[in-house]
Amino acid sequence: DVFGERPERASTAQSCHMKNPMRWMGAACGRLFGARRTKFLKIVPEFTEQEHKRTSAGRLLYLFYKVAVPFWRTNRAARWNTAFVIVLMLLNTGFNVAMSFCAREFWNTLSDRDVDRFYLVTYMYLLITLLSDPVYVYYNYCRNVLSTSLRQFLCGSMLDMYYEHRNYYVIEAARKVDNPDQRLSEDVKGFAEMSIMLISHGLTSLLDVVAFSYILITIYPPLFAFLIVYAVVGTGATYFIGRQLILLEFQNLASEADLRFSLMRVRTNAESIAFYRGEAREEYNNRKMLFIAIENDLNVFRWQRNLDYFVQLYTYLVQVLPVVVLAPRYFAGQTSTGSLQQAWAAFNSVLRDLSFIVMRFDEVSKMSAGLDRLGEFIEFLESRTSPDRPSPFAEPAKRARRRERRERKERKERKRIRTSATDAGDAKDVDVEQQDDTASVVSSVMSTGLASEQAVGAEISVVEDETVSLETQELALFPPDDPSRVLFRGLSMQLPPDARLLIVGPSGCGKSSLLRALAGLWRSGSGTIRISPLAGAFFLPQRPYCTLGSLREQLTYPRELSDITPDALQAAVARMDADFPNKTTATTASSSTSSSGSTATATVPPTPSDEPFSEALDRLLEHTLVQVSLPLLSSRMGGLSTVRDWSAVLSLGEQQRLAFGRLLVSQALGFCRLSILDESTSALDLTSEANVYGLLRPPFVSVGHRPSLLRFHTALLRLSPDGAAPVLSTITDEQRAVAMRAEVSIS
Repeated sequence: DVFGERPERASTAQSCHMKNPMRWMGAACGRLFGARRTKFLKIVPEFTEQEHKRTSAGRLLYLFYKVAVPFWRTNRAARWNTAFVIVLMLLNTGFNVAMSFCAREFWNTLSDRDVDRFYLVTYMYLLITLLSDPVYVYYNYCRNVLSTSLRQFLCGSMLDMYYEHRNYYVIEAARKVDNPDQRLSEDVKGFAEMSIMLISHGLTSLLDVVAFSYILITIYPPLFAFLIVYAVVGTGATYFIGRQLILLEFQNLASEADLRFSLMRVRTNAESIAFYRGEAREEYNNRKMLFIAIENDLNVFRWQRNLDYFVQLYTYLVQVLPVVVLAPRYFAGQTSTGSLQQAWAAFNSVLRDLSFIVMRFDEVSKMSAGLDRLGEFIEFLESRTSPDRPSPFAEPAKRARRRERRERKERKERKRIRTSATDAGDAKDVDVEQQDDTASVVSSVMSTGLASEQAVGAEISVVEDETVSLETQELALFPPDDPSRVLFRGLSMQLPPDARLLIVGPSGCGKSSLLRALAGLWRSGSGTIRISPLAGAFFLPQRPYCTLGSLREQLTYPRELSDITPDALQAAVARMDADFPNKTTATTASSSTSSSGSTATATVPPTPSDEPFSEALDRLLEHTLVQVSLPLLSSRMGGLSTVRDWSAVLSLGEQQRLAFGRLLVSQALGFCRLSILDESTSALDLTSEANVYGLLRPPFVSVGHRPSLLRFHTALLRLSPDGAAPVLSTITDEQRAVAMRAEVSIS
């Protein structure tokens, strides 16, 4: 535990830290001012050598090139917008130089007491100010628009990769990348804004250096040479002192994301926590995340304090240097007051521009931390991209070939060094080390007892075939994160087109895992799965998912309305009218009554070919709600277009019935060819269960524990907890009779 306490002790309200939160805050503040460390806030950041390599300037520059440059390389509009921003930047710099000369003449006229020239310079200064103001404002506006375009490009490209090959599921299952939601939102936004700002300020500084350096050189060249050396030394010292800030900022982003996630979990699971009366434990967990975030903030503040010591001294140490150096020339009459003032302004302007990294290292460190997180996220997504759809962040072919040649040259050099070591008599040590490594690998594989099935690279082959419903050949499965545990092996079966398969077995034997393999989510194992195209397979999980949107979108999920063809809808409505003429008419009349507030006469439904698309679809959806025993849901919620948080509004039983309605709509419109259900009736009573199963069209595969499910299936697949081969059998009438007696006794 990060606070040095046992969770069971700290989870009760009797804990002194829970009873007195100010004591916690006092301890945190005490650390800020150097007070004694308390044991429950002793979190000292220790970074490995690998973590320090992440802050190297070369890696950060490479990540910046990889993440940001494709925005300009692939987007012509971005290049034009950037060129326009640079033009505005040049104009802005030109106005700044003009103001510098006006300021020099302003002081010269005051020194010479030239009244006429003084007012002329004043008018010129006002004119330049009026002309430069809209340029400066529009320059900032265009820069912000450019950063928004960069954010749109980055987030859009990463979202494409995030949803490709179900990477969003792999990330959650593998737990290799934390908080992808923050990386896609806050990290992308922060990087886009900060990078455009730093690039624009960097280019502005470069232009200012060119412009004001000329002024400084014409007045006194040695000042410029000293300034260059001073800025280079200061930048190197700042990077050396503040490099740790990048890692601390990375840690800070992660801790803030963890805190937000812990608070979001309470909101998502509020009812369960309330039933458990787990407020004390959840408050403890939230406080734990809070003070980890506070500790990271304090560590950042300490390093910023150390850096500020140097930056403040660096900034103010030489500000008066140009006046001190030019004072003898001024007293000798060799330099005017205006030139002295202009030299001072040019010196400090060039110093500020050359010290760009020094002055903005805090912002650079924050951007670098966000860039590191984005780079890590993109590299993981790129590792799962298909060759036919390369990553938008991939290197150009020419640059990739150069990198491959460089890596090939490095490999040859390493091989030459090993050969030299062999000639020198060191080969024996190398062979012994390699043998030890090989022995350890063989030992780790053999220790599982499954070397034949779980060799490195073993993967289930999933073949989508329109000629079969479901077929498996010598299928073996084990969890991706625990290859030593075999869930089952040797599963071979073939389902006919009208199959109704029920999968049973003790908890933890791999029933839901088998469904994950059928869906293509898990590939860890061996064997072959032949299944009808996964686009036509419909999966119903035990905990239904309610998407953001209207009730209409809940029933058509995951399809868009544009995916529904008029012909498919007309055929579905025609079958509905033929199979349920009375119910369809009653549904139409009921819908008309609820929408108008008056009783409508039941009439014969219109011909599907003459009915508008939206009305036909709504009539099909209303009828589906009646089928799954939710006849009043639409009218109670205000219609099919009503948008609610359906996971919070509906009970679990209502959500499961709504999910069955979604499946029925998908079957009616021809999208579903195989239904796979994972304990999808666990929250339904036996009558509702019989109703929804009676509406399904085979083939379908179910997972469940209830004996009543035997009535709705023709085959039984029994899994065992010892990893043995599953047993496939036909469900007999006797088994159904036993299930019916059990159902009667329960009811």
